[in-house]
Amino acid sequence: MLLVIVFLLVMRTMESTSGLHFDLMRKQSTERGRRLFYEGAGTSKEADGVYYATIRIGTPNPQDFTVIIDTGSATIAVPCKGCSCGNHNHFDASLSSSNTDTGHSYSQCYAEGSCNRGHLLNDKMCLGNECTEDEMITHDFGCCTTFASSFKEQTADGIVGMGGVSNSFIAALRSKHDLLDENEFSLCLGSNAGHLNIGGYDNSLNLEPVQWIEHTSLSGYYHLAFENVVLDVGSNGSSRIVNINKNALIDSGTS
Repeated sequence: MLLVIVFLLVMRTMESTSGLHFDLMRKQSTERGRRLFYEGAGTSKEADGVYYATIRIGTPNPQDFTVIIDTGSATIAVPCKGCSCGNHNHFDASLSSSNTDTGHSYSQCYAEGSCNRGHLLNDKMCLGNECTEDEMITHDFGCCTTFASSFKEQTADGIVGMGGVSNSFIAALRSKHDLLDENEFSLCLGSNAGHLNIGGYDNSLNLEPVQWIEHTSLSGYYHLAFENVVLDVGSNGSSRIVNINKNALIDSGTS
């Protein structure tokens, strides 16, 4: 099972007297095995609060795309050459010798109602704008001929789903590179930018020790069990606890 760590750059906000509360715990330190793969990429923040990084697609001259990092989905989509998909980079299949057309169509709709459609292609790809071909995986992605209006208007070119289902980008990286024994990826959320790491996390980014929350994987995605919400109910600092006892999806692709 894939463990996802999502943590804030300013971790002291977790000590607020109001908000969602859940059990925190310190992870027991264990001696790490040999590090087989570790990759990191800086992320930037969209105006609506989501974060995006860069992936490279194709060989021998990779084409770079900025993509929203979305733990709430599991597919990859970028604009295709010829698409009226807004002011974005568009994938040109003729420039990649490793590209193949699967013969299938691509269609992905999201919870807020937006849908992207196009051709399902297969090509080599990797994370970051400096990654090399030996780090690449071969993976399907949507080369979109129709882009939802929200995707046309966003800063990032496309989206990469980081869900833990068997056919996702992170699952393919895990299979090819045999990630750390602890099998982790991390998304550090800063006020204006952040960092995505595959195969671990960068402890130098944290102001305080990382605290761990047990998660349940439902249908390949990442859920936390929220116990209650603490509400501020008066100017005198009084508060009220409302019990929830529900599972909540960790979705980095929505704000």
